[in-house]
Amino acid sequence: MLKRSILSTILALPLAAITLHAQQSAILGKVEDASGAAVVGAQITATTEGGATFHTVSDRTGLYQFPSLAASNFSVKTEMPGFSTVVEKVTVLVGQSVTANFTLSAGNSTQVEVTADIATIDTTTSQVSGNIDPQTMAKIPLNGRNYMDLATLIPGIRRNAITNYSPLGSLNGGRQQFNLDGQQVTANGADSSFGQAQFSRDALAQFQIITNQFDATQGRASQLVMNMQSKSGGNSIHGTLFGYFRNDVFDAKDPITKTVLPFSDQQYGGTLGAPIIKDKLWVFGSYEGERRPQQTNTTLIGFTAGQLNYSLSNAFTTNEYLFRGDYQPSSKDHIFVRYFKYSQKLPDQLPTGNSSISRQYSSTLQDYGYIGSWTRNISSNFVNTLFHGWYYQEGVNTPLVPSMQMTFPTQVIGSAYNYPSYLPVSNFQFRDDAFWLKGKHSFKFGAEYLFVRNVGSFPQNARGTVTISTDPTKFATPRTWDSVFPNQLDPTTWDYAAISPYVTSYTQAFGNFDVNIKRNQLGFWINDDWKIAPRATLNLGVRYDNDLGLITAGNNTVNGIATPKNGNNWNFAPRLGFNADIFGTGKTVLRGGAGIYFAEINANQSIDAQVFNGVNTVQAAATIGPGFSLLKPFGAIDPSSFVSNPQNVYQSIQVNDANIRTPWSGQATIGIQQELPFKTTVSLDYVQFRMHHEWGRFDANSVYDPNTGWNQANYTASSIVRVQPNTHYSVIQTFKTPDYIANQLKQLMFSARKQTQFGLSAMVSYTYGLQKDNSGGPFSYASNPYNYANEWANSVDDQRHTLAITTDYQWKWGIRGGIVYRYGSGLAYATSVSATPPTGLVQSASANRSFCVRGVGITGALPGSVCSKLSATQTYNLATARLYNPASHNHYDAATGLTTTDRNGFRALPIERVDANLAKIFTIKDRYKVTTSVEAFNLFNHSNYGSYNTNISLANYGTPTSTSGVLAFYARQLQFSARLDF
Repeated sequence: MLKRSILSTILALPLAAITLHAQQSAILGKVEDASGAAVVGAQITATTEGGATFHTVSDRTGLYQFPSLAASNFSVKTEMPGFSTVVEKVTVLVGQSVTANFTLSAGNSTQVEVTADIATIDTTTSQVSGNIDPQTMAKIPLNGRNYMDLATLIPGIRRNAITNYSPLGSLNGGRQQFNLDGQQVTANGADSSFGQAQFSRDALAQFQIITNQFDATQGRASQLVMNMQSKSGGNSIHGTLFGYFRNDVFDAKDPITKTVLPFSDQQYGGTLGAPIIKDKLWVFGSYEGERRPQQTNTTLIGFTAGQLNYSLSNAFTTNEYLFRGDYQPSSKDHIFVRYFKYSQKLPDQLPTGNSSISRQYSSTLQDYGYIGSWTRNISSNFVNTLFHGWYYQEGVNTPLVPSMQMTFPTQVIGSAYNYPSYLPVSNFQFRDDAFWLKGKHSFKFGAEYLFVRNVGSFPQNARGTVTISTDPTKFATPRTWDSVFPNQLDPTTWDYAAISPYVTSYTQAFGNFDVNIKRNQLGFWINDDWKIAPRATLNLGVRYDNDLGLITAGNNTVNGIATPKNGNNWNFAPRLGFNADIFGTGKTVLRGGAGIYFAEINANQSIDAQVFNGVNTVQAAATIGPGFSLLKPFGAIDPSSFVSNPQNVYQSIQVNDANIRTPWSGQATIGIQQELPFKTTVSLDYVQFRMHHEWGRFDANSVYDPNTGWNQANYTASSIVRVQPNTHYSVIQTFKTPDYIANQLKQLMFSARKQTQFGLSAMVSYTYGLQKDNSGGPFSYASNPYNYANEWANSVDDQRHTLAITTDYQWKWGIRGGIVYRYGSGLAYATSVSATPPTGLVQSASANRSFCVRGVGITGALPGSVCSKLSATQTYNLATARLYNPASHNHYDAATGLTTTDRNGFRALPIERVDANLAKIFTIKDRYKVTTSVEAFNLFNHSNYGSYNTNISLANYGTPTSTSGVLAFYARQLQFSARLDF
């Protein structure tokens, strides 16, 4: 009865439509007379610096509220016949509720109170968040002009470098949501690593990141919400023109290659805001482009004739557009529309390292969307906001030389087995937010609906994927690479007959590779910020989310494969928080809370389950034997029969487990904020976070062996073959979410912020964090799939210490400068061993870290239930006991004889860099400002690395391999810029 009652209450909430997570800011307070009595019926008007106005009236207790505002600088005027008029200037940041109380004195004079500082303490909410205000957005040195990199200045964000993906780290799927003006713009088509939409730094006014305890109006994220706000027009014409330029002539040497890497980059654009009808209709537009002429360089492996070194033109180009219109048809109505588009091109790429030119591919990405919003003041204490939006993302990877993928011992020839890939996603969004002020209760309730279509095409192995045992130079009749592949760009010239005798495996897919997943996402919520005492507020809320149609995609399987028949429907998320203004001054706040937060499920797993479930497509494995030919890999068998009779084809498949659950997190926080003299505010928060039902991958075609604690296997003198209970399949790659797969994070976060005074502003943020998990995400396998407890280790996102210090100083004569110092302790990296799985698990469906050590000079049988069965010549044994990682990370099990190295056992070097800028502003006729500046990134040229050798069996274990191609890790660079503001 209780569950039915809760569900009935939630479903009874008014349904309208969504644009996404709400990100409203608010101004609230109380109007009193000089004696402290409530003033009923006072007229309060809030006016933005652009000219938009909002009106409300104080209620019978003197309370008033503007619950749905865009962040801005406001002039708040309070009027009441017989009393003086009071005007107060208030700055409101994204997602912030600012308290502005008014005391009216008898008389008709006008009193003006100017409060220009940002209200840094919110006395109404328990959420743990950080804001990047307009000043920081405009002035802080920003490498690559990637606005998301500013997130590293916020406590709780533990990243060395933020590309266009996520402030969270590599394990971010479903844990985050990005909202622009309330519209969800999160890349959830396949996986967040495909890239998030990008926006010009000059198009965004500010943003907020909530790292914990966001209220019930926001969902489909289990850890973080990022709310961004675009700029808007105003009653005066304003705009910018800008250009930012870099060239390698000013760069320092790369710490790996010891040379200056070729680099050139140009970013340019402008903005314009203007009134169409003063005080009623305003428009704003922006454009930014980037061109980075660059080359993809490779040296051919093994080839000796003709051209051996290639430099392929691979100019990186982007274009970013945004247009916004705001309209106020009446004092009670506010309407805005906004459109954006982002495109990115890389025309000629190769995989990392030296590669065959047959591996070339191009990639493009584009995002665009629109939103419309209507806010209506229905009464002085009831406001409703209706949204509709559409967001589209499309990523395409195209091989330039369509061919088989051939894997030789020393290199790969041919295009990637999973290209071309075309995976667009379309999100239609509808949302309605209602705000009701009732006495001491401030209610927020509403509903949202998203219709999401994941479509496109995702062929894998469609042209054939081959493994070859021997390089051409070691054929029985040795051949040169040049003679076997006379023209790498023309597969018709390749000598398939010479290669065929050395093929060890051949897989080719047939069928329908089209993706067509229709998702209906529902959300309902109610939230109450209850003022239980003059100094205390309770934040109470519950939210319900469901994603219908995703988990069950691809459940048309055969041969006894069980798949989900329905999704996870009981996704209720209660949330409780408190905020105590301890002394009633608004300067000392104790806050905390706890809640449940359901993740959004990315589509990647279900796309694979729909396309590669063994029915829609068939991944046919050819029989390898005497007379095998790559030109006719299936011999006399007609491949068309594979699709018509998939149950008779021996193949590997990918499916969702029958008991998939929606991952969710439990969060708990406690913290304090204190305002200090000299316009300084400090905060200290402790956060505990645990993910439940995380994703992992498992080969379901194996059987548990209680004698070893591993899988059952048949051992011979020359091989190990795991027991396969379902003889129709080789590997049954199964996505699963059991509760024993988890992620845990504990953080202590400190921040200090000094508002501008005497031209100086500063911020400090420090985070200590400890993060552990036992899975690397949906495509992660365990070393031993029957012992996830042994997988529990430092997460690859485990970074113990992060520190960011920012200062900006406005000097005389128009000279200003800023410095950002960033420090990040070493991340944990995944480790591996040069040994194949010792219990016969398929190498592509495991993450082996176990082996049988054979010491130098030791012969004969090894001990243990597993190692005693292995031949000394098999690669399951390491040749010697020489390992290059610390011995404390390697653990011996006497029962099996196996030694297992810790998961993610390598700790990288710290990251440290200083970015700085120096600018001179020239003012012309008080309206025009020309700014010239120089910026230095990694000013002191600290060596920062993004990847390492982490194979414990190799002597180069622990050595850096690259700066990872991310600007934040580059050697010192200088950037020159000029801009016009008017």
